Amino acid sequence: MAVAAIPALVSAASSAAGAAATFAAANAGWIALAGTALSYVSQSQQAKAQAKQQEAYNQRVKEEAIRQYGELDDEEADILYDSHAQSLQAQKEYMQARSSIELQSAASGTYGQTVDVALADLGTGLGQRTADIVYRRDANLDRINQTAEGIRSQSDSNLDRSPIKQPSMFEAIGDGISLGSAAGKLGTRVSTSRKEARRRG
Repeated sequence: MAVAAIPALVSAASSAAGAAATFAAANAGWIALAGTALSYVSQSQQAKAQAKQQEAYNQRVKEEAIRQYGELDDEEADILYDSHAQSLQAQKEYMQARSSIELQSAASGTYGQTVDVALADLGTGLGQRTADIVYRRDANLDRINQTAEGIRSQSDSNLDRSPIKQPSMFEAIGDGISLGSAAGKLGTRVSTSRKEARRRG
């Protein structure tokens, strides 16, 4: 019974294939139109996904730069604080030394060139010490600025600026036409094969 049913099944399958081929050949235009729409939607979704990934990556790059800038801000604040504290300490020590010289001079009754030279040397020492503090401060600030510029340059070069390919209606139409043409050719081949088979049979 099962063996007897095989020819019928083969015939039914052949008929179904023929019907599908006929439909494809008759509706090649509609298939092309549907293919165009699907291709355009697919291109749009892909472009949106790529743009989203690019935006997320660039955001991470910017956040890393901001974090590094924050560390530099803290370091710069420390440099300025230390420089100010050192300057105050130098002035304090200068005033203490000056007062000591003046007190000793008054106590011993020593005045004149000797005291003037001692006070002048003391002032020169303060000036040199202050200059050294300013020099170190400015050198450290220059280093901070150079580091900040390096961060900016590196962050800028790390940004992903590659263009996102936007959906193209021309490409979508081309894809649709190719799909419709393939469907039409398939239908024609199947129809021709069936005709040849009936003629030989």
